[in-house]
Amino acid sequence: MELDPKSSAYAKFRHSRKRLSQKTIDLPRKYDNNECIFCQRCWSINLYLYKELKIVSREIVTRLMVSFVLYCFLITSFTLTDVCAGSIYLQGQKEGGEGITIVLDPGHGGHDSGAVGPGGLKEKDIALSLARAVKKRLSGHYNVLLTRTDDYWIDVEERTATANRHNADLFISIHTGGSFRHKASGLATFYWSGEKAKGVSHILGAAAEWDTEGGSAEWERIQERYLLKSRTLAGRVHKELIGCFNIDDRGCKAAPIYVIAGADMPAILVEVGYVTNPAEEQQLGNQLFLGIIAEGLSKGITAFVQEEINKLRN
Repeated sequence: MELDPKSSAYAKFRHSRKRLSQKTIDLPRKYDNNECIFCQRCWSINLYLYKELKIVSREIVTRLMVSFVLYCFLITSFTLTDVCAGSIYLQGQKEGGEGITIVLDPGHGGHDSGAVGPGGLKEKDIALSLARAVKKRLSGHYNVLLTRTDDYWIDVEERTATANRHNADLFISIHTGGSFRHKASGLATFYWSGEKAKGVSHILGAAAEWDTEGGSAEWERIQERYLLKSRTLAGRVHKELIGCFNIDDRGCKAAPIYVIAGADMPAILVEVGYVTNPAEEQQLGNQLFLGIIAEGLSKGITAFVQEEINKLRN
């Protein structure tokens, strides 16, 4: 049905179309049946078309605003979800091992050579070489730090203080045995015992790491809360080391070792043989032999860490 050009209805239609054609709104390009309903010369749509499509301009603007708010809400939600997931992921890394920090302490250094073998091999050099070898094996799985990276002296308190500052999860001090008796030999692993182990101090060396004199009660009480875990760590490491090579087993025992007393984490000290024993000095001077010891140390540390992770998961 066509309108009469002279009728009043046609005049109203013309007036309405002219008025609507002057009002436009910018919107994204939209396609329907492969045909664009927008003007080809610009990115605006005639409001008359909206009326033809039974869409009111105010409703469109309202819908766009609501859509925009919902879009921002969704983006924010996804962002917060990613942040939370990232926190869980980092926690998972900690549980999986990658976030765990292990501090290795090569004993002595600088002016303090430690025990010296008949052939001139020094304990400080063995300890540093072994610590580097262990770090090489563990670095792919854990964050590994050394208290010293070269031949220089570090105060005993500073060794564990370094571990405490880095919030380390484990502290392992590496040494060799030393004795005036060249026949003395074997491997031993120690953990802190406090007052209960004072009676065994006569079996220990004279190095500052063993000295319990002058230590404050507060310093010595730090390790007490980790006695059980330190003993467990010592047992795992000792078991792996004894299984790696043929050596006398001097045992896994408690001792008042000052260097690990102030560690605010499970801590042990390992003596990997007597450098004052001619036969063991020759072994400890062999890099291949040190590699075997490093492998045993690494396996013992990893076994302990995995056990602790499994406890957390269960």
